[in-house]
Amino acid sequence: MASAVIVCVRHGETEWKCQGRTQGQSDSPLTAAGAAQAEGLAGQLAGESFAQVYTSPLGRTVQTATILAAGLGLPQPTMLAELAEQGEGAFEGLTRPEQMQRFTECFAADGRLDPRRIPGAEPLEDFLGRAQQGLRLLRGALAGGPVLAVTHAGIMLAFVALAEGRDYLDVCEERHFPFCGLLRLDASGEVAD
Repeated sequence: MASAVIVCVRHGETEWKCQGRTQGQSDSPLTAAGAAQAEGLAGQLAGESFAQVYTSPLGRTVQTATILAAGLGLPQPTMLAELAEQGEGAFEGLTRPEQMQRFTECFAADGRLDPRRIPGAEPLEDFLGRAQQGLRLLRGALAGGPVLAVTHAGIMLAFVALAEGRDYLDVCEERHFPFCGLLRLDASGEVAD
């Protein structure tokens, strides 16, 4: 198997996630535990070599990327808009019970969410196209050496779906990335772990 040259990292724990709130492209800062997760991950990655750190422009990823860059002795992170989380429209800032109460039309009788019905959400096709462009940019950056990309669970799940030629929503049902969880990709963008 080819070596991993793109290491994707989900941001650390945030205040809104602790409250069960949907973030999407809205933001809330890392908790103290989230900052500690990033510091711990920097220690775990200390034996690996990276040429650059890239990050989503959202605050929670910038905070995480800045901690990682400092801990690894790397330059300040470079922001890539393509690595931002999917916009969740009217759901952002709300808990699931609040969403179910205010937007009953978005949920099936069994309580399952139909993300295509969320008012103002970024269309899935647009999000996946943006994720694909983000992956292209990361692959293009490999001329300088291995890269670290700090992003969001949704983008990492999209990378898996794109690499495996699978439906994104199916991948979301089957795979989970914890805070500061990793996804390793080889130079062709294939999952290496």
